Amino acid sequence: MKNVIEKTIDELTTNKKTKKVYRSRLNQFFNTIGIEDINNYPNMKRDFVKDLNTYAESLKDRPQTTQQASNSVVKQFFIWNKIKVDSVDFKRIVKKYRLTNSVGTTDDRIPNHKELKEILMHADLKKQVLVNFLKDTGLRIEEAVLIQWDDIDMELRKINVRHEVAKGGYPRFTFFTEETKELLKQWNPKRFDFFKSKIDTSHFVRKHLEKQGFTWDKLGKDKTIYKDGKEFTAEDFNKYDNSVFPYSQQNAETMFRNLLENAGAPYNEKDTNPRLKYPRYKIHLHCIRKFFFLNFQCSGANKSFIDFIGGHQSQLDQRYIYFKDRWQQLKQDYDNYSSCLSVNPSDKKIIEINERLQEKDNEIDDMHRRLLLQEEIKKKEIELLEQRLNKKIEESLKKGKLNVSPEMNDKKREKIMALIQTLMD
Repeated sequence: MKNVIEKTIDELTTNKKTKKVYRSRLNQFFNTIGIEDINNYPNMKRDFVKDLNTYAESLKDRPQTTQQASNSVVKQFFIWNKIKVDSVDFKRIVKKYRLTNSVGTTDDRIPNHKELKEILMHADLKKQVLVNFLKDTGLRIEEAVLIQWDDIDMELRKINVRHEVAKGGYPRFTFFTEETKELLKQWNPKRFDFFKSKIDTSHFVRKHLEKQGFTWDKLGKDKTIYKDGKEFTAEDFNKYDNSVFPYSQQNAETMFRNLLENAGAPYNEKDTNPRLKYPRYKIHLHCIRKFFFLNFQCSGANKSFIDFIGGHQSQLDQRYIYFKDRWQQLKQDYDNYSSCLSVNPSDKKIIEINERLQEKDNEIDDMHRRLLLQEEIKKKEIELLEQRLNKKIEESLKKGKLNVSPEMNDKKREKIMALIQTLMD
């Protein structure tokens, strides 16, 4: 039977990720005020206002937006369970802890093109493909780790962001560049190797896989993996895990922090804001998404288009849904402006040169085919003229109009054919 927390969050949202956040904050609230019998809390004779203040006080070292969101969830819990607290008391808490129009207290830093390129110089393939994927698509990290290969059209460079993946449950689509396309092609066959390496490095992964029927003959690069007694191959892995990034959001964030540490100063600089209980890096994965928005906006691309593929439904009116039927136009717009995302302009020039060379090759092949066709046509015309000439000579001989020897006819015929060939050339 569901407890009062689960019943409440079922009323508040249907999104699994949002439920997880609400559940965490409500559990935090009850742990802070020391309540174990959660189901009876709405009927207890307590000073509920004091409980709210105690919880708000416990959050004072957290970012201001976190304080506001946490208190908002608790307020909704009170409303849905008909816990009587005067609205004036809620307003007093908001005023006391400055929760009106709160803004983020973190000092985020969006890297420029040169800085992002320098960071990526320290990245292996799995980090390169992740960062470039986020940079090109504008996806949130929590959305990116849920993308499946079936969601990607490599030829069109298009991603279908399903409602189960998209924040807020609003499906959309986005695109990526040729540069990221090449990285994805390289990464796909390497995913199985990454999976095998996790068995070596993580005790948690080993325990989790053993519960699912996995075994292995040894640890190390050359190990053989078995599933339910049968050898587990790369093809089996693609069926087992079809995700583009076979790891969690937390793993992705850890990988990126390690990348920043490898890049060194100033990229590994941390935010020292005194209101942050747990200082974090100024550059983090969400800054890559901000890189996407900033550069598209500076390039002059249509704002509604950017908001749609970036999943900013809050900044779109209800008519945004019409974009779904115009993906070809949006892809054309994306391709027109996506050069603003490239951190490797030299690579972009090489791609453009290769494309132009391919166009020239196609033109040469087309001209060659035309010349061959013209040669065939000339041969056919000469054959027809020769047939007609022979026929005329034979008719003239029969009528006695050509009073010459056969040898002379052959010479005359050769001269006429030479003249015809000259005219044809």
